[in-house]
Amino acid sequence: MNIYKFTHIETGRVYVGQTIQEPNHRRLSHLAAARGTKRTNKLYNAMRKYGEDSFVFEVIATADSIK
Repeated sequence: MNIYKFTHIETGRVYVGQTIQEPNHRRLSHLAAARGTKRTNKLYNAMRKYGEDSFVFEVIATADSIK
């Protein structure tokens, strides 16, 4: 289990998520979804508006299980 965040460089706004996937795989999934037009949420809309390079991705915690 990994807890990760995307931080918008200019505003400092943060999106926090969790995944059981390898963190970079999840990051790439988010970036691919942001490039598409079918899925929308605040993170994807912001990535479309400001560009993917305006965000920093980092893993902030790891755990052996969901508990």
